[in-house]
Amino acid sequence: MMVEIVCPNCGFSKRVPRDKIPLRVKWATCPSCRSRFQITGEGFGSPFHDQNGQADWIHDVPPLPPPDQEMPPQGFWKGSYHIAKGALFYPGRFFRDMPSGRGIREALAFGLLFGSVGAMFGWFWQFLMLFENLRPIAEYFMGQFTLGVLFIGVLVLVPLFVVLEILFSTCILHVTLLIVRGAGHGFDATFKVMAYSQASQILGLIPFVGGLIGWVWQLVIRIIGLKEIHQTTYSRVIMAFLLPIVAMILVAVTVTVTVLLLS
Repeated sequence: MMVEIVCPNCGFSKRVPRDKIPLRVKWATCPSCRSRFQITGEGFGSPFHDQNGQADWIHDVPPLPPPDQEMPPQGFWKGSYHIAKGALFYPGRFFRDMPSGRGIREALAFGLLFGSVGAMFGWFWQFLMLFENLRPIAEYFMGQFTLGVLFIGVLVLVPLFVVLEILFSTCILHVTLLIVRGAGHGFDATFKVMAYSQASQILGLIPFVGGLIGWVWQLVIRIIGLKEIHQTTYSRVIMAFLLPIVAMILVAVTVTVTVLLLS
């Protein structure tokens, strides 16, 4: 019997004979992206060879790392690259296969890195477009220290805003997912989607339009990711996104009507 092994990071697949796969817990190293992922079975087996009799990509490795260590074993930078690749190009498979439980710390570190880099570049391109109009105002308030103050302000404020955006959006969306009964897993699952979707902010490196493209693709990643990680439906996820907007519209209409009636 042939079985298909699929890499959860890049989608590379290979069909192999079932009786050639070692039966106890093993890992596979993807020949395409070089990431490693777990395959499982019962009992024990012999070293795997592919259909041509050559040593293949399924092998023995040390025991699984603790569940909060979600970065692939290549190290932080290579691990971040493979996570970004999976979240950007294969969000369905990426979040479907993501383990539940701990891992918020790693997700926050990833989101902070990619979100900050993307936001800084996005700010830089906007600054270039508006510099001539803003320079007189900035120099009036900050004098000769204009550029230095702006640079330091960006370095300090952008990472703070990224963290606040991840936390705030996670809290709001998890509550609305609970309301529409679309939160199949805990708060940490929603948090991981919000954090890892920051991978799209790397598109901010594209001059002028990259920020907008990154924001749109981030929304797509979040919708797909929440659907997969919570094992719910797209309709529930979209309802969860729309509820805060509807609530704000209702509040605005109520306030406007109240002001008009009292005036």
